[in-house]
Amino acid sequence: MNTTREKEHWVGTWATTPAPTEGAVIKGQTIRIIASVSIGGNKIRVRLSNANGKHKLTIGAATVAFSGSVSEIIRGSDQQLTFNGKPTTEIAVGAIALSDPIAFKLPPLTDAAVSVYLPDDIGEDFKITGHGTSRQTNYISPKGNHSTEIDMPVKEETETNFFVTGIDAVCSRVENHVQLTQRLASSIGELADRTIAGLPLPQRRRVEESVHRDAPHTRQLLASVPRRAHVGGTRPNTQTPMVRPQV
Repeated sequence: MNTTREKEHWVGTWATTPAPTEGAVIKGQTIRIIASVSIGGNKIRVRLSNANGKHKLTIGAATVAFSGSVSEIIRGSDQQLTFNGKPTTEIAVGAIALSDPIAFKLPPLTDAAVSVYLPDDIGEDFKITGHGTSRQTNYISPKGNHSTEIDMPVKEETETNFFVTGIDAVCSRVENHVQLTQRLASSIGELADRTIAGLPLPQRRRVEESVHRDAPHTRQLLASVPRRAHVGGTRPNTQTPMVRPQV
């Protein structure tokens, strides 16, 4: 007989390559990393990495929340992350840190925001671990701990993921896989409806035919749409629409 414990397991719902990042300097600032998760769950943990660092990495504070508009988080959704029960931690050279699991109702296909306060000055010689071409806008605050602020002040925008390399969720194998499949099917249909109107007729017909036949192929076709094409005055969105959770 299956028990709840047997049905639940940790799943990587978002991850990025822990590669060395060149040229970045962080001076006692807060980073806010936006992560578009896949599978949802009721419990999560966050992975921070100093895999490529030449010095220890001090985490002064960290939170997770639902992402709102631009650098904002949704009010009331933020939760503090802890490490072995403490709000701060140090990550040794070449090491990673997993936050303590927290109860966090995470729907599939949601934008989460992980905010990390880095109290030390991190220079170019540090060898920051991250991913430099995430194609997702992330945010760096002015100096100070802004990890709990709803509308975090922004000194700089970046497409680099600094130090935050993964989010894991505890989920039910059956329920969440069914939910994700249903949402993906719905999202692909909505995505095609919004995008194909701006395509040349031959390409539009290819997309329409493939929507019902081959979802991965559809996404390849949509990714090939020129970004300068416009539909109703807006640039086509080639990313799956995200769920905006109600808090």
